[in-house]
Amino acid sequence: MWLDLCDPERHFHQVVPQRARSCPPLMNAILAASARHLTRVPKYRTESGAVKYGGRTLHDLTDETALHYHSKCIQDLLELGANPEQTGNEDLLAAAIILRFYEEIDYPLQDEQKDDEVFLRVLNMFIEAQIPNMAVGSQALSTVAGEISTSPGEIYSSPSSNVFRNTTSLESRWYMSSLRQAAFWVAFRQEVYSAFLKQRPFSMSLSRCDIFRSFTPGEDGLWTARLVIFCADILEFCYGNTAHSTAQATQTQTQPHPHPHPHPKERWAQLKCLSQKWIDSLPCSFEPIYVREPDRRQGEVFPEICYLTNIHVAGVQHIELARILLAVYDPDIPRLGLGRKESMRALSEELRAAVLRLCGIAVCNRQNPPSLTTALLGIVVCGEHFEDRVEQMALMELLDELDYHHGWPVGYYRERLKQSWGWP
Repeated sequence: MWLDLCDPERHFHQVVPQRARSCPPLMNAILAASARHLTRVPKYRTESGAVKYGGRTLHDLTDETALHYHSKCIQDLLELGANPEQTGNEDLLAAAIILRFYEEIDYPLQDEQKDDEVFLRVLNMFIEAQIPNMAVGSQALSTVAGEISTSPGEIYSSPSSNVFRNTTSLESRWYMSSLRQAAFWVAFRQEVYSAFLKQRPFSMSLSRCDIFRSFTPGEDGLWTARLVIFCADILEFCYGNTAHSTAQATQTQTQPHPHPHPHPKERWAQLKCLSQKWIDSLPCSFEPIYVREPDRRQGEVFPEICYLTNIHVAGVQHIELARILLAVYDPDIPRLGLGRKESMRALSEELRAAVLRLCGIAVCNRQNPPSLTTALLGIVVCGEHFEDRVEQMALMELLDELDYHHGWPVGYYRERLKQSWGWP
């Protein structure tokens, strides 16, 4: 449910448990994440403090249980990760991704806490070893392209790339054909979530996604992958990219960069146009099947926006996140002088509308918990712009739902929003 969001083959549900039978690190990762999640969800707690799940009281399940399996998995991954023969093991890649999910639900951020994300480094090590670099001009892309004869589709560039040739066949073939590819997309979405929430540079190389920067026809899951990548491109524009910065620094030591980046204002304008083009180019299946504006007289705050599948929900929510970032980083907003106040008022209105749409999509798709955590991103970064008490209460209720039903660590953000809103 959490990790198979855009995977029609449901690799983490169907394949990973079977692989765990013969892979102790993967089994320990599953046990650690499951134990931590169950112990964090308040609705599973009995009056005595025990965990009750599926009609059974799990008397032996405690916080220490999760720590036990977590420590065992950490030790295994660090040891095996140092072995070049094991870095290509896709079961270990899946284990690292599951442990990063553990981190998401176990480590609520605070201002004074250092953003360690231990398994981000381990995860990137496995990705570097297992996921081919499909950047234009790379050997991996040339090899795959040589096996398929197709026509190039319409393409666009990322902040760290220039010219791309792309084919739908290449995209479809590489998109979701194995556990390794499925794991990559989970890791990619995890990185988008973390970079957006913490407002930090993107840590994965976006050149791996070059073949997906296309508007050619494709299945809906492929379109959602493209939208997630576009959101990552916006994150890179806003906050930078540690992986790209390192590679660029190495390149500059050996040769001058042949394609200088456009001016930030010019790049922002390009991305702004692309955001609208994505909306205009999406297949009709991405259109909501039902939309209704909230009735404020009845105390309603969020619009009702229903989609056919979780794949469509994920894609649309990520384009909303991208539009939030573009609005905030608009270089035409005056820094001082006449027009500044009005521009900030318009910005606040735009951000509030985007957050309300994110939340409306989420509450209409409650069977899909990741849609709630994506809405959380909008609430956390834009919550200060809400001044209406009814809207504030609706946002707070959504955070409470994430906490009570899903054990998501929202306590820190809840307190910060209360302070911002002047709540007691």
